[in-house]
Amino acid sequence: MARNPVKLTFDDLKYSVKLKHEEQQPDGTKEYMHPIIKGVSGYALPGQTLFIMGASGAGKTSLLNILSKRISPTASNELSG
Repeated sequence: MARNPVKLTFDDLKYSVKLKHEEQQPDGTKEYMHPIIKGVSGYALPGQTLFIMGASGAGKTSLLNILSKRISPTASNELSG
């Protein structure tokens, strides 16, 4: 059985979602982009365990969803990195 080890890297990952203001802003805007992940970089080596730790709401699940391609850019979000 052949083994194909993979090194996963991600660099300057940013993810924002579009939210609505409760009231219209003075500049006329009703929506804004709320950052969920701000410039995250890292790597995971084959044969090693990777721990992702952080407070509730820190973006851990969003990060894993992005890395597994469960989240992709749409009209209601921005994804780069």
